[in-house]
Formats: sequence, structure tokens, C-alpha cells
Amino acid sequence: MLGISYKRWLGWEPSYRVERDEHRRITGYTPETEWDETEREWMLALDDYEHSLCPQCGMPISVCHDEQTPFHFTAEAGVCQISLMQSLKLDEWKKDHTNENELKQSALTVGIKPR
Repeated sequence: MLGISYKRWLGWEPSYRVERDEHRRITGYTPETEWDETEREWMLALDDYEHSLCPQCGMPISVCHDEQTPFHFTAEAGVCQISLMQSLKLDEWKKDHTNENELKQSALTVGIKPR
């Protein structure tokens, strides 16, 4: 989930309705709702879509769990250079920190930054 509405992400800002008392003094403001019916429907549709994807490969479950898929697709092997860099850095860290416990080593992460 985005955490903000799609329209807010696109730059939308709410308008405010001014509330006044019988002497026309301002007593408050009511903002336009950010999560209107359309925004909620967008997020529910996104949630439905994300749940239709295989957690292993990210393809639609209707495709990747179909036993006929190998007859319609081919696979190509390649080396992900980012994953390779991460693996090398993890191995380097583990060699330099041999006394660290196994639990800590299993929780390591590697950030990638531009040079």
C-alpha cells in the first residue's frame, strides 16, 4: 500500500470548507476527504492485484501455477550484477567478522549506492 492516496501522490491538496457561527465568525474548517470512494477502490484493486501474484516469482498465479506454462514460455539464465555485488559484499563481511553469531549473520543486508 502507498500510505497516501493516489490523488495525493499526484499532487492533490484538499480544499477546506469554512465553518462559521451565527455571527459569521470562523469556528473551524472541514477538509475535503482524501480517501473518497474512488481512492478506496483503487487501493482495494491494487491489493487484489498484488494478492494474485506468486510470492516466489512475481508472475500471475494463473500463469506460473499452470502446468501448461512450460509449453508457452522459455527461460533464460543471466547474472544479476546487483545480486552478485551483494553476495560478494556479504561474503567479505562474513570473512571479516567470523566471531559474529549465526543469527546476526543471517540478518545481514547490503545496500547498493551509485559511485
